[in-house]
Amino acid sequence: MLWQMADYVLDRQEVELSDAVQDWYRSGYRCEDVPEPTDSDATRRVLKASIMERLVEVLNASPRKGSHRPPPWCAKAPAAPRLIRLQSDLLLEGEEPNEIFLRRNFLVVRSFMYFV
Repeated sequence: MLWQMADYVLDRQEVELSDAVQDWYRSGYRCEDVPEPTDSDATRRVLKASIMERLVEVLNASPRKGSHRPPPWCAKAPAAPRLIRLQSDLLLEGEEPNEIFLRRNFLVVRSFMYFV
């Protein structure tokens, strides 16, 4: 499912991403058990680390108060080589960025992926 989420993010398909996040929540998947991506594209691997860390944050937030942890491989994921806007300028205008994505050079609004 992480692979689909990355595709949705890159294609700016937020409705599909929302469905995938909600499916993850309902499925009971454990974030820490997700295997390290083996993509040949380094940017996609780094994006997946950001998605996983944000998913953990969302699933652990009130009122869900989960006990998810990011997979160990996320900690060693570097930043993307350049800043990449993953949402339109219209959505980003006047909004604070999401710190999890920003530290790896991805630009999305602070509330990105908060769908559950």
